[in-house]
Amino acid sequence: MFAKAALQLDQETTELSVPVTAVQQHGDAAGRVFVLRDGQVREQIVALGRINGDRVQVTSGLAPSDLIVARRKKSVKGVAIRQ
Repeated sequence: MFAKAALQLDQETTELSVPVTAVQQHGDAAGRVFVLRDGQVREQIVALGRINGDRVQVTSGLAPSDLIVARRKKSVKGVAIRQ
C-alpha cells in the first residue's frame, strides 16, 4: 500500500535566497557570501533561514540588487571586477 500527496505550504513572496554554493557557514545561523561592491569583491556576513533544495534563504545582510559570487574555487576577497 502507498499514498501520493501534494502539499502546498505558505511561501513568503519576498523571500531572498541564494545558491547554497555561494554561502560559507559562519556560526549557527549566519553565513558569509562574497558580493560585488564598488568594483571589488567583498565579504558580507548574512543571517540564514531555511534551506530549500539547492538554495538557502537570506533573512538579513543582502539586498535584492546585490551581485554575489555564486561559486568559487579560491579566495576572491578584494579581487577587482570590471563591469
